[in-house]
Amino acid sequence: MTARSLSVYVDAMIDRLLLTCGLVAGPLFTAAYLTEGALRPHYRSLRHPVSSLAIGDRGWIQTVNFLVGGLLSLAFAVGLWRAGPSHWGASLVGGWAIGLLCAGIFRTDPVSGYPPGTPRPAPAQLPAGASPRSLLPGRVRGAGRGLRRVRLVGHARVGDLPTCGPVLRRSRRG
Repeated sequence: MTARSLSVYVDAMIDRLLLTCGLVAGPLFTAAYLTEGALRPHYRSLRHPVSSLAIGDRGWIQTVNFLVGGLLSLAFAVGLWRAGPSHWGASLVGGWAIGLLCAGIFRTDPVSGYPPGTPRPAPAQLPAGASPRSLLPGRVRGAGRGLRRVRLVGHARVGDLPTCGPVLRRSRRG
């Protein structure tokens, strides 16, 4: 075996190892937080975020889960970067990995009555006669109207959508 073929073999093995980290990261992360959530009293997975498991005496388990999941996902992103011609997927997975690492470094605040003893937030109440849309600043409402106009103009150009058929038929006749 020549030095060149040995180098190619080692590179292929490294790529395979990095990509295997991605196969392990998701199931391991999911199994760890599901198991930890099932063992925690008063934790409800549909109400409380996974990061709430990092609070309390056994919070170190979820913190380690975030860090290990983040490192494995980061290794997977590096493997995707090295293996593929497109770097979009690798960049997205890398962003996910950085998010997991940050969740492991920065602990969340208590939320929605978890852990027990944390006050639950009062339900939000709108002033009489107000809608959620009326509470947005005028510029935000204006941006929404502008986006709708752009979307409608874009659909009219496509011509295949059933909602803009009559508009296109009229313009073809005239």
